[in-house]
Amino acid sequence: MIEKICKYIEEQEILIDDCPELSKFRKAALYCNINNKNLILLSPEFHNRNLKEQAEILAEECGHFATSVGDTFVCPNTYASKLAISKSEQKATLWGAKYFIDEQDLKKYILISTSVEELTDYLGATDRMLYDYLYSLKHVDQYWQLNERFLLDLYKLPNLVIIDKEDLENGVDVYEEP
Repeated sequence: MIEKICKYIEEQEILIDDCPELSKFRKAALYCNINNKNLILLSPEFHNRNLKEQAEILAEECGHFATSVGDTFVCPNTYASKLAISKSEQKATLWGAKYFIDEQDLKKYILISTSVEELTDYLGATDRMLYDYLYSLKHVDQYWQLNERFLLDLYKLPNLVIIDKEDLENGVDVYEEP
């Protein structure tokens, strides 16, 4: 699945380069624009991560390319600047999760997975990407329609509770133990 984000990087003509200095700041990667060239800098630690983590990091950095204005890699000196940086990070992270995880695949695999680990393996995503995606849906509605029959109850996150629409419509206590 890392191929999807690598294709995006190529299509957007984002350059990738190693930057050992990022280790000093405990950063795995950094998006920046230098002389009108879009660039993702990678620390040596990036290469020691597994493929899912690398995809998450690259997706988040591409999220900065797609959503941010200016450099958020500065030391905030006011609460307002700290808040702006936090919002920028959150927006980039969510963009990365939503770009990387295909909605139809997510719906399909939620229905056949027996665990979050299995689900993230199917998707090639990390737990963090999965939950960033799902929690963003929770702000919109309580239920997310998986197919004609089943819904995911977003209010039960981090648990993945699937309910039958008929039970919900008939007023059956879907959380009642048998």
